[in-house]
Amino acid sequence: MITKYLDPAGPAFVEELVFRFLLTSVDTLGGSMRTIGGVMAERKLTRAILANLVLTKIPYQWLHADSKEWLHGNEEDADIELYLKGLSWTSKGRNCTMIYVYF
Repeated sequence: MITKYLDPAGPAFVEELVFRFLLTSVDTLGGSMRTIGGVMAERKLTRAILANLVLTKIPYQWLHADSKEWLHGNEEDADIELYLKGLSWTSKGRNCTMIYVYF
């Protein structure tokens, strides 16, 4: 890096170094923000689905991320979206299951 980028920059090597650092830092920040945005969207979607299931009195089960157990949900569940890895319910005689997969 020194011989390829900093030496040719001459006296402006400090600016070149800062510029390259900022480029890599911003890219890392972008990835972090995409991750944060994805988590927030996942939780918002989960809360919306849970609210609809509770309001329509449809029983559901949820997959606990740590224990890997399917637990029966109830309207008193609080903050389960923080531990939820999947949801399952039956609607109009059809089983519906949603599993969150992370890459």
